[in-house]
Amino acid sequence: DFETAVSLRPDCSWGWAYLSRARMTSGKVDRAVEAIDRAIKLKPGCGWFHVWRGEILRRTGNFGGATADFDRGLSLDRDYEFGYAWRGGAKRQSGKPAAALGDLDLAIKLDPGYPWTVHERALAFRALGRVEQALGDMETACRIDPKYSWCSKPELFSQALAELDRGLRRHPNLAWAYAWRGDIQIRMRDYRGAQADL
Repeated sequence: DFETAVSLRPDCSWGWAYLSRARMTSGKVDRAVEAIDRAIKLKPGCGWFHVWRGEILRRTGNFGGATADFDRGLSLDRDYEFGYAWRGGAKRQSGKPAAALGDLDLAIKLDPGYPWTVHERALAFRALGRVEQALGDMETACRIDPKYSWCSKPELFSQALAELDRGLRRHPNLAWAYAWRGDIQIRMRDYRGAQADL
């Protein structure tokens, strides 16, 4: 439908922008960039367009390019919560978790119900060794959307358990720490340990 729309109205910037989203969702990354570039050329003052191009770049690992687009988009639309969320994600993924927190805090203030942002801040806290705060955010993100877990990658299970152990040594009554530890142990097939934690 979007392909048809832009063929009928090639001057419609939003048609190109939504086509970019549809292409990205279907895995056509290069063509998604091409479409959002057309949208930006037609309407360069739309912050949403720049932010979306930044998100495409973030998802493909171009964190520097993504941050430049986020900066431009947010200078045009200062209240776009996803722009702050995704820019914070790009900073964390590029190894700057402390720098990410300001953006993620603001994104959560603007939209506290978006679990991706809360989960992303939890990952930044984890990277900074702030396990208790990470657990709090993980709990919130999981309550909004159960798909967010402490660790889903087998190669990181040992590291994740060590993080949870550190948190529990400092605060032995963190129920979610036991829950996440039990979840990881289930994935590791340590059912007895998982049952004890749960």
